[in-house]
Amino acid sequence: MENLHHAANTAPSEDKPEQPPGIISAGQDHLTGLYSQNAFNHRLKQIIKDSAHNDSPYTLALLQLANFYEIRAWVGKLESNLLLNDIARLLEDTVPENSVSCRCHNHEFAVILAGEGSRRAMMIADHIKQALHTCSSQFIPPQLSLRCNVGLVSVNHFTPDIEVAFARARHNMSSQQTEQATDHAYSGFTAQQPPDLLNKLHHAMASNSFKLNFQATVDFKEGGLKFYEIRSALAEKDTLIPAAVFLETVVKNAMGEGLDRWVIKQAIKLLLENPDGNYQLMVNLSQNSLVSASFLDWLKSNPDNCNRVSRQLIVQVSELDILIAQHHMDKFCRTIDALGIRLCISHFGCTQNPLRYLSLLNAHYVKLDPSLTGLSGIDSDRHQHLQELIKNIHNKDMQVIAALIEHTEELPILWKAGVDFVQGYGLHKPEPIREYSFITNQELSVP
Repeated sequence: MENLHHAANTAPSEDKPEQPPGIISAGQDHLTGLYSQNAFNHRLKQIIKDSAHNDSPYTLALLQLANFYEIRAWVGKLESNLLLNDIARLLEDTVPENSVSCRCHNHEFAVILAGEGSRRAMMIADHIKQALHTCSSQFIPPQLSLRCNVGLVSVNHFTPDIEVAFARARHNMSSQQTEQATDHAYSGFTAQQPPDLLNKLHHAMASNSFKLNFQATVDFKEGGLKFYEIRSALAEKDTLIPAAVFLETVVKNAMGEGLDRWVIKQAIKLLLENPDGNYQLMVNLSQNSLVSASFLDWLKSNPDNCNRVSRQLIVQVSELDILIAQHHMDKFCRTIDALGIRLCISHFGCTQNPLRYLSLLNAHYVKLDPSLTGLSGIDSDRHQHLQELIKNIHNKDMQVIAALIEHTEELPILWKAGVDFVQGYGLHKPEPIREYSFITNQELSVP
């Protein structure tokens, strides 16, 4: 897909042109005095360009103010802007002096940590969270405290461009939230990596001893379709380790394609056992499969009568992996489309302007990144932005899934915004059996 890289990296039309290097005054954010987004992007591009010759390590830290919209609903826009200025000062006091800080779009902050700061990135991220949590700004209501999420990613010669760097940081942030939600909501899982993880993965791969769990994806409309996402897990004594914990190790050791093939074969077997066609199963694909020279040929060989149930099979690929494997996506999309297998893009919205590349993919579903849906009903501007994004996705004939829903109170808000499907521990925890009672008649009230 030769145009994907260009589309994903084209700056939004409302952005100003990038400033030349060294002109910091012209590249400052007018509200906080930090780097502007364009000036910061220019600095990050230069680091990536010089990465092969850099002796010093670099880390990109992306900070999301988790409850900023709730605070703004209490204090108003003017005071919340003053709060952003206070946060910028606190951030600069917390990070090392050689760091580069920026106020990004959507009330986020980004920091480039260099040298020793990069080596201590996780500790610095914890210090930032603690400092913001205890922030004593006069603009924070006494009944609230400021919370933030931090995503970290190394910037080196394996980083192709700034778009992927930001997407990786946001993906890291979302992965941490997913692990926290899993650990908090389902005690049958553990979010801790066991010792000797790689050997355990090799053993599970050789013996086909991974476990499968199923999480319901619930349609707001009455339809009777039973839609589950398959989640693989690794057995460790009396607990199960979800894929979110071991996936990075699997991909780094080129084991992802083997695991993907096994899960697909299990999904096909389950679909063949339900000939009435009322089941729909979604399988996650790793980056290894996207770039593999043999995966698509294997899929086209119709393993275990795949052609009989392909219309009930969905493959899910993360937005980040799509960007990394962009040159493989055209053939991938053409192949699965010919087979009748549908595509879902997960963590959608990790890039600054995801709609630019969406039309280049023949996707059927889009699963929104949790940063787009969390607390969506508290701030009217953010809710309107979500509605417009979903409308644009619908205009491309794609359906929208909202994930990580922990509270049923969120459902009317998401329904009003136009979301088609919802998924999360507030509705259904992953289970080894498919016995969720799908709703056939429902009534939602919106405040």
